Amino acid sequence: MGYVFAATDPYAGVDLDGAYDPITGDLAPWAAGIVAALNAYTERTPSGTGVHLIARGVLPSAAKGGQIELYDRGRYFCVTGAQPG
Repeated sequence: MGYVFAATDPYAGVDLDGAYDPITGDLAPWAAGIVAALNAYTERTPSGTGVHLIARGVLPSAAKGGQIELYDRGRYFCVTGAQPG
Protein backbone atom coordinates (compact mmCIF):
# COMPACT_ATOMS: atom_id res chain seq x y z
CA MET A 1 0.00 0.00 0.00
CA GLY A 2 1.25 3.49 -0.72
CA TYR A 3 0.59 7.03 -1.78
CA VAL A 4 1.40 8.72 -5.10
CA PHE A 5 2.02 12.46 -4.88
CA ALA A 6 0.32 14.31 -7.72
CA ALA A 7 0.36 17.93 -8.88
CA THR A 8 -3.39 18.07 -8.23
CA ASP A 9 -3.29 17.10 -4.54
CA PRO A 10 -2.36 19.35 -1.60
CA TYR A 11 0.34 17.09 -0.13
CA ALA A 12 4.11 16.99 -0.11
CA GLY A 13 6.43 14.28 1.13
CA VAL A 14 9.74 14.41 2.94
CA ASP A 15 12.04 11.39 2.80
CA LEU A 16 14.78 11.35 5.45
CA ASP A 17 17.34 8.64 4.72
CA GLY A 18 19.30 7.19 7.64
CA ALA A 19 17.22 9.15 10.13
CA TYR A 20 16.15 6.30 12.42
CA ASP A 21 18.22 3.81 14.43
CA PRO A 22 16.17 0.58 14.66
CA ILE A 23 18.36 -0.74 17.46
CA THR A 24 17.97 2.21 19.84
CA GLY A 25 14.63 3.45 18.49
CA ASP A 26 16.00 6.98 18.28
CA LEU A 27 15.77 9.56 15.54
CA ALA A 28 19.02 11.24 14.54
CA PRO A 29 19.13 14.76 16.07
CA TRP A 30 19.02 16.42 12.62
CA ALA A 31 15.93 14.37 11.70
CA ALA A 32 14.20 14.94 15.04
CA GLY A 33 14.40 18.69 14.41
CA ILE A 34 12.73 18.32 11.01
CA VAL A 35 10.02 16.03 12.38
CA ALA A 36 9.27 18.46 15.23
CA ALA A 37 9.21 21.49 12.93
CA LEU A 38 6.85 19.95 10.37
CA ASN A 39 4.42 18.35 12.84
CA ALA A 40 3.21 16.05 10.01
CA TYR A 41 2.21 12.41 9.63
CA THR A 42 5.47 10.52 10.21
CA GLU A 43 6.42 6.87 9.79
CA ARG A 44 9.44 4.64 9.31
CA THR A 45 10.29 3.64 5.76
CA PRO A 46 10.33 0.01 4.58
CA SER A 47 14.11 -0.11 5.11
CA GLY A 48 13.55 0.56 8.83
CA THR A 49 16.24 3.25 8.89
CA GLY A 50 14.50 6.12 7.13
CA VAL A 51 11.51 8.31 7.89
CA HIS A 52 8.73 9.56 5.62
CA LEU A 53 6.66 12.63 6.45
CA ILE A 54 3.48 13.62 4.63
CA ALA A 55 2.16 17.16 5.07
CA ARG A 56 0.03 19.72 3.30
CA GLY A 57 2.28 21.77 1.08
CA VAL A 58 3.47 22.57 -2.40
CA LEU A 59 7.11 22.78 -3.39
CA PRO A 60 8.56 25.08 -6.03
CA SER A 61 10.33 21.97 -7.42
CA ALA A 62 11.39 18.51 -6.27
CA ALA A 63 14.59 18.53 -4.26
CA LYS A 64 16.95 15.65 -3.69
CA GLY A 65 20.28 15.90 -2.01
CA GLY A 66 22.08 13.94 0.61
CA GLN A 67 19.79 12.44 3.22
CA ILE A 68 16.79 14.72 2.58
CA GLU A 69 14.41 14.43 -0.37
CA LEU A 70 11.30 16.56 -0.95
CA TYR A 71 8.47 15.71 -3.35
CA ASP A 72 4.98 16.95 -4.17
CA ARG A 73 4.37 15.13 -7.46
CA GLY A 74 5.56 12.12 -9.42
CA ARG A 75 6.72 10.13 -6.40
CA TYR A 76 5.38 7.03 -4.64
CA PHE A 77 5.79 6.50 -0.90
CA CYS A 78 5.20 2.99 0.38
CA VAL A 79 3.04 3.35 3.50
CA THR A 80 4.19 1.19 6.41
CA GLY A 81 2.19 2.56 9.35
CA ALA A 82 5.28 1.96 11.50
CA GLN A 83 5.70 4.91 13.83
CA PRO A 84 9.25 5.95 14.76
CA GLY A 85 10.18 5.78 18.41
